[in-house]
Amino acid sequence: MKKITIAILFLFSTISLASADLGINVGASASLGVFHADGKETIDHTAGSDEIKKENATGVAGYTSFFIEKTLGPYLSVGYDYVPDTLSTDTVENTRCDNNTNPAQKGSCGSGTSAANTVQIDFNDLTTYYATLNIGDVYFKYGMMEVDVVTNENLPTGSSYGNTSLDGTMYGVGYNKTFDNTIFIRGEAMMLDFDSAKMTSDDNTIELNNLEGAMGKISIGKSF
Repeated sequence: MKKITIAILFLFSTISLASADLGINVGASASLGVFHADGKETIDHTAGSDEIKKENATGVAGYTSFFIEKTLGPYLSVGYDYVPDTLSTDTVENTRCDNNTNPAQKGSCGSGTSAANTVQIDFNDLTTYYATLNIGDVYFKYGMMEVDVVTNENLPTGSSYGNTSLDGTMYGVGYNKTFDNTIFIRGEAMMLDFDSAKMTSDDNTIELNNLEGAMGKISIGKSF
């Protein structure tokens, strides 16, 4: 994803900003959203049935981003939005039984070893590629998103879940007000929906499902 970011910034840097009719908009945004997701953990016992635990959580997240976009006539624009902030979850701790192979002892450690596990997740490099349909000061927006998912776990067994990435879509409506000096301000209301992700560590699997949210965004920028 970072290579894509560098390539896009290099592309725009080759364009001279001296022209008043360039049709380039640049700016910064502040966003606040409410997000919900479902989590699932599956423990594959070597004997007996699998142990499955499910959780769901709702939280509020705020972040800043920077964008650059190109107008393609009076009604259409395409753009790129990047979030430099890291969005972090709380740390979750649970106690699991390691190396218990007796199915009759399910629910207790029995012949195994009790171990405390902690897992915390960071969402990095949230990137959006979008298009807007502009009708006067009102615009409709649709985009494709990418984000890196970094797991920070402490597992006494020595296992590791590794990292992954998520793809998603966003859509919504906004209002743009441009002033005589080509400075503009915007307000947006957006819905976000991400795909699911699955990470495996030896006989444990965690899944992140139904990650979605509603977001409000305020932007300020300049047209060239």
